[in-house]
Amino acid sequence: MKDRLFLLVTSGFGLGLLPGAPGTFGAVVGLIWHLAAWAAGFGATAIRLWCLAGVILFLVLHYALTPWAQRYWNESDPKHYIIDEIPGYLMVPVLSLPAVRIEHILLGFVIERICDIIKLPVARYFDRKVHNATGVVMDDIIAGIYAAVILSLAIRFIPPLF
Repeated sequence: MKDRLFLLVTSGFGLGLLPGAPGTFGAVVGLIWHLAAWAAGFGATAIRLWCLAGVILFLVLHYALTPWAQRYWNESDPKHYIIDEIPGYLMVPVLSLPAVRIEHILLGFVIERICDIIKLPVARYFDRKVHNATGVVMDDIIAGIYAAVILSLAIRFIPPLF
């Protein structure tokens, strides 16, 4: 029973078990968290705080469940374990200039996914060299930081599309 509950949580409610791109499915959970605040009409500061609360919540779950996931899948960074992707994406709305338009939010998601997939410097180090709970999540957090900087520049210097 415990394994089933942990599997449900660590796989992003089963999304990480789908074929294809489990990391992107995990980041979608973070995107949904972000969009819930945006759709509820939260202001920029409230969205940032809501997303920061999500970062904290999912980091706590990540650190609590990573040892179980590593044993369960017998891997240091199991591909179906996607709870680490959620705080990675949520770093974008926490750190970027306020993304109050839907196209900014979606652009931030795409940028974060690209940054996470290509593993820019520092993120690459954690991905390849650190095989504990911190290493599993830090490449995602760093990708989110890179994406927040890039999105902030885009918001600042690129005019709205619509």
